[in-house]
Amino acid sequence: MSAFSRPKRAFPGRAIFNDGGSVLVSDCDGNPCRIYWKDAGTNGGGVYNLEGSFQMSGGDLTNNVAATNGGGIANDAGTVNCSDVAFSGNTANNGGGALYLTAGSNTTLDGGSVYDNLATFGPGVYYSLQATSFDVSTCEFGADQFKASF
Repeated sequence: MSAFSRPKRAFPGRAIFNDGGSVLVSDCDGNPCRIYWKDAGTNGGGVYNLEGSFQMSGGDLTNNVAATNGGGIANDAGTVNCSDVAFSGNTANNGGGALYLTAGSNTTLDGGSVYDNLATFGPGVYYSLQATSFDVSTCEFGADQFKASF
């Protein structure tokens, strides 16, 4: 398995920060790609997609943490397409343990799974009503958990 690694920092997208570009993640040297154990100071523990295009085929986003939104991926007015990607064990202190979708975002999940993620709002997926689209095809959703704050 190949994996993305990057030093800890206090701004979005711990492993990948896409600022208006186009990113394709697939087949890392013949192995599924992994984006895991990342800790972002703000949004997008694994990936922060800002008005760009992010596509991932196969692999997983696992055990990523966002201090605010989008433990796995925060999609901010961009386009995200994930095919056969597993989201598990991701945490966001606010919204979207696995995925956080803002106004103007377009997101597609084709296959894969979303399970065992944690957030105060939308532990699996937080979907803003202003998000342009969120399409799901044959994706399995499991037991995600709400983060209680007292």
